[in-house]
This record gives sequence, structure tokens and C-alpha cells, in this order.
Amino acid sequence: MFRAARNIAALSALALLGLTQTANAQTFFPNNATINYGLIGSAVVGYANDTDRISKTNPTSPTVNITSGGNIHGYYSYLFVYNNSVVNIRDGSISDIVYAMNSSRISISGGSLGDNLDASDNSVINISGGNIIGGVIAGNNSAVNIRGGSVGNNCYIDDSGTINFFGLGLKAIFTDPNAYNGFSQYTLFGTRNDGTSIDGEIMYVHISIGAHFTLNTDSKSRNVHPHVE
Repeated sequence: MFRAARNIAALSALALLGLTQTANAQTFFPNNATINYGLIGSAVVGYANDTDRISKTNPTSPTVNITSGGNIHGYYSYLFVYNNSVVNIRDGSISDIVYAMNSSRISISGGSLGDNLDASDNSVINISGGNIIGGVIAGNNSAVNIRGGSVGNNCYIDDSGTINFFGLGLKAIFTDPNAYNGFSQYTLFGTRNDGTSIDGEIMYVHISIGAHFTLNTDSKSRNVHPHVE
């Protein structure tokens, strides 16, 4: 269920980028930039235009900072980060899903995300603050490190993804070995490094090889997924 839904969402979002600028505005960031203004439609980091993105040619790896006043909003307002690019979300808001792909890196210390945060393809996401209205998803050799901030929905770990939690008094209670479609369910307790409580948060971990999470308290790491050695 989750895996199929995630694939459909990703394909749908990518397909939207093939629409005309009139139907779906796109702004491309091939070079270093700061977004401190309102931007309507999707933002694409790591390509200069849609032709390059579709053909996967002429990739770039800029650093883009989203700061106070930076708002990606409107109809289909996704953020796509490609090609070892770096995005620092320090403030502002993004209305739809944020995708980290192709070994890119996203750091979130503030701001608001109105939907899911999705890491894949060897990407890394670091979360130390901010408000994520949706869930956090890690798959396909990606890693998500959560030290602070709030997550409004569940965490999901698929394929060979990893989520690392950092905080105090962290516990993960194994609540359902067969939640759905190969996913086990855990209930989380404790506080993140910034003092945010995670009591009662739900996480789903797929039984596939390599999908796992760690709880890191006082510089000690514990891998507690029963399906991973």
C-alpha cells in the first residue's frame, strides 16, 4: 500500500514537470541561489531546463538557500533536488512534497513543509528544526537524520533506506510485525535533541534487506530493527 502509493505520487509529480509552463510553472536553479521571495509552481534544483532534466544531460550541483520570505506555493508546488545539489531550508515554506534525489543533500533548520519529505537515490536529509506537516520517507540507499523539528505524519523506511534519530530517552516499541504489505510498525518515545517530544509517533519499516533505523542517545547508537543484523 505505502510502496505503491509512494511510487504513484513520485511518478505523478515527475509527470507534472512535463506539462507546459502555463499549466505548471517551473523555476530551474542550475546555479547557486537564495530563495527569499515567493515562487509559484515547482522548483527544480540541478538542471537549467526541462529538456536537460528529461534527458538527464548537463547536470549541475548548486547550493540553494531558502530563507525568510522564501515561499514555494501555488498549484503543484514541489521541490525537486538532483545531482549532488545542496538545499538549505532555513525559513519560508514549501506547499507540496520535497524530493531529494541523485545523491543530493537537504538540510532543514526552520520553515514549514506542507507535505511529505522524500529521500531516495543515495541522498541525505538532515533535520534539526522546522515543521514538516506530512511524513518523512527514506528509501533506496538514502539516509534521514532527525535531530529536531516536528513531523506531523508517520516515518517510513523502505528498501535500503535509513532513518537515524538523535535525542534523549529514545525508545521504539515494536507494535505490529505485519502492519501492511511487508511493513512493521513501531511506536516512538523520547525527545529529540531540541527537546521536541516524539511520544506516540508512528514509524513503518519494510522487512527488505537494509531497511533500518537507529536510536542515538548520548553519542550511543542502537539499531533496533529486528529484521536487520
